[in-house]
Amino acid sequence: MLKLYDLSGKNDLRFSPPCWIVKICLIHRQINFETEPVKFSEKSKIEFSNQQLVPVLRHQNGFVCDSWNIINWLDKNYNHKKIFQNLSSKNFSNFLHLWTSRQLLPILFKIIAHEIPNVLEGNDLDYFIRTREDRIKGPITCLLYTSDAAD
Repeated sequence: MLKLYDLSGKNDLRFSPPCWIVKICLIHRQINFETEPVKFSEKSKIEFSNQQLVPVLRHQNGFVCDSWNIINWLDKNYNHKKIFQNLSSKNFSNFLHLWTSRQLLPILFKIIAHEIPNVLEGNDLDYFIRTREDRIKGPITCLLYTSDAAD
């Protein structure tokens, strides 16, 4: 059975859009899989993949990392309910994947980043705040949009 390593917060809340994409494809294709929750502080669970990001899909012969790579692997290895109908649909899907990853998700992150600490605890909370504030070069609270900002 396939095993999807999936980002998890407290109370087993799963909040990673790249992991959601993979789960949607697996469900659409009616492929049986199980998930393994991985908290920020549990990167040792995916050590076998030689990288530190989820999603990771473990299969009988190894593993695949990155949502786009996983989707392509699924399309190559499972013949029923293809994700891509032809090369044009695959190319357009790749465009949408890249656009949402590079344009839409950064904007969404700015809108919801201040809420993510509410679903984390302990070392995960500290890790998230430290790494994201390093990434945005400022405090997460500065990302809040208020009506005053529009004036």
